[in-house]
Amino acid sequence: MNRMINDLIRGKSLPFVLLGSMAIFPAPIKPSPGSQPAAKFPTTQAHPSAAPSGPSTPAPKPASASPTQQHPVPNPASASPTQTVAAVPASSIQDSAAAPYRGSAFDYERKVPAYVEEHLEVFSKGKRTTSRTNFLGDNGKLFAQRDLNFSRNDFKPDYLYKDLRNGYEEGAEVGATDIRVHFRDSAHTEVHEKRIQVPEPCIINGGGGEFVRQHWSEIMAGKKVGFNMVIPARLDFFRFVAYIDHQYVLSPEEAKGRAYQPVVIEPKSSMLAMLLPVIVMYENPANQRLVAYQGIVNVADAKGRSLRVRTTYPGEGP
Repeated sequence: MNRMINDLIRGKSLPFVLLGSMAIFPAPIKPSPGSQPAAKFPTTQAHPSAAPSGPSTPAPKPASASPTQQHPVPNPASASPTQTVAAVPASSIQDSAAAPYRGSAFDYERKVPAYVEEHLEVFSKGKRTTSRTNFLGDNGKLFAQRDLNFSRNDFKPDYLYKDLRNGYEEGAEVGATDIRVHFRDSAHTEVHEKRIQVPEPCIINGGGGEFVRQHWSEIMAGKKVGFNMVIPARLDFFRFVAYIDHQYVLSPEEAKGRAYQPVVIEPKSSMLAMLLPVIVMYENPANQRLVAYQGIVNVADAKGRSLRVRTTYPGEGP
């Protein structure tokens, strides 16, 4: 059954995006011909039920299949010319003196460190306006980057993610009446794009964190709060729900004395819920920022396999 599900996902390429630090659907990753991976990732694989040593949190539920993805190397002879896609303006991020913060991702299947996230955020009058996340390999080298621009909407930031190893790219730009979504599998393939209209409440990528903050009282009251998540790599949107589930806990080493509430994010569709490992956002109730995150992410290893990680933030999280 697991092999059949994995083959289905590999063939259909269920893409995903980060929600704050949260990820939905593995994005298709294709090595670019002649590219040099920026980070070295381990090739040893453990059983999907394996959990990191130390944490007491249960591993993803057995019903959730492991959406392994491996994609063929694009043929340079058949590749279309690289198209230029406008990036989210980030000059304010680069010019800001705002102190960055970091998170460390641990691959809970292979039981090895995966990567480091470096977050840079800019605020204006107490409101976050832009955010950049740098993804660093075990050699400290940058291999992927994400830009978010919240200046127009807290839930629907303009979004751009780039894998610098192979040129994979996806993004979303919010218009007056619709949202332009796009992706490309590598620097040598064409850009696929579409304009979609999404019912409210709608969130894009890192807008999920703000959505949880603004619906905190409902979630804490035990309600399942629904929203539509834009998935650029599918040129579409899907329905999800957020709710509290106290079976998920952090180890003392991860919590570091901080209070937290485990907010589970899962697809409304029972079929998607079967295909995806559980996603848990461990939120600090004082400010609704992440203490830790558990689940699948859009960061892939050198072979194009989407990682399942536990990311902890020693200080403030997204």
